[in-house]
Amino acid sequence: MDTKKECKSLVLVAKGSEIGGIALEKAVDLFEKFRCKTLKIVLVLDADFFSTGLSGYTKPNADAKIGLEHIDNVIFEKLENRAKQINKNINIERVVLEGKTAEQILKYVKQHNDIYAIIIPQDERGPIEKSLLGGEIEPFFEEIKKSTKLIVVK
Repeated sequence: MDTKKECKSLVLVAKGSEIGGIALEKAVDLFEKFRCKTLKIVLVLDADFFSTGLSGYTKPNADAKIGLEHIDNVIFEKLENRAKQINKNINIERVVLEGKTAEQILKYVKQHNDIYAIIIPQDERGPIEKSLLGGEIEPFFEEIKKSTKLIVVK
């Protein structure tokens, strides 16, 4: 990474899983290493993802959005508490986006020119998950790389 460019903000895509915690630790490490000003934790409320379930029989509705609002607070608090355990002086900003996850992250990255790098936790996706949730995500990563540095944590 280019250490000469000022690190105004580092972006972590929030995920409440184990890999999300590993990505957070990587983000805090980079935050300290590059003396960033802010760690932005971005969570996308994707009602379609959470409300359709694996069976695909239910539709997005107001109840799904209400549930997502509670999920975001739990995830943010978990990540913020862990970050503060590692670095009590870390400056964290919560960012909540709504819509399709990949589209919203890409749009956010393109709209903010102060992002030093974006860190995305990625769980292993098997063939069944790919068929249910959509195809490959590598083209999405390639689009992000056009705007900023990308770190994928697996």
